[in-house]
Amino acid sequence: MIHFRMRARDPDCAALQYRTWTVKGAPDYSASQYTGPRCGESALTEVTVTGTFQDGIQAYEVANRAELKAVLPAARTIDTLIVDRSDGSQWRFHDTSTASDSTNNLVVTPDSGSGRWLRMDPSVTLKIPFSYTTADMATIFTTPTGSRIHPYDAWWEILADMTGGASSSIGVNTSVAGWNVAGDVLGGVAGDVEATLVASNARMVGTTGTKMGTRVDGRLVMIAGDTFAFNRITSAFTAGDGNVRILCAVLQNSGA
Repeated sequence: MIHFRMRARDPDCAALQYRTWTVKGAPDYSASQYTGPRCGESALTEVTVTGTFQDGIQAYEVANRAELKAVLPAARTIDTLIVDRSDGSQWRFHDTSTASDSTNNLVVTPDSGSGRWLRMDPSVTLKIPFSYTTADMATIFTTPTGSRIHPYDAWWEILADMTGGASSSIGVNTSVAGWNVAGDVLGGVAGDVEATLVASNARMVGTTGTKMGTRVDGRLVMIAGDTFAFNRITSAFTAGDGNVRILCAVLQNSGA
């Protein structure tokens, strides 16, 4: 049996408010099956289907990570699957996991209740924010408990041009032995400089890391607790921000 998640606007409420309900078999565009609270007697408007799921497996979509976090405890179980439309990522709910990821790349913590959303994609491009204020050797990503990833490429995504300082340059390394020298993952020995770090360049920007490009085995595997760090290789920029993008194969993401 297919279930439909419905949403409609309540026109009698002073502030914008939507009502939600679930029906079986077919969408309820007349809102005749809604039995919850209302601000008045007027018919609900803007009725739409927000998702579907089958008995035993719940699957639907959210617009972004904020909506994923906001899914209420009553609407999620161990079988719940969700697609985030902002990047096409797929997530499953683990009702007892306590893993954490402040960047929301591999693990998302709900706004209320227990459990975690765990990313299911076999390949992930980490999106890790940084700015000119990010300190040298600051941890910018920590591999969550229950996760194993294999990073194999990295680049800068510049949102505002990096400028200022005295011949400033930046890079990325890890806490993993053999990959823990500044620039090992991104930037190289000299680091990437102002001329490269511009927002107008929409393609992959940056120098392949010293070890990412030349290490013979090429197999950087990061386990729970391993980190990426930001490197101020020369001086420090005085303006600019963006994201470090790191392409990884996800070997495991089972939560804690």
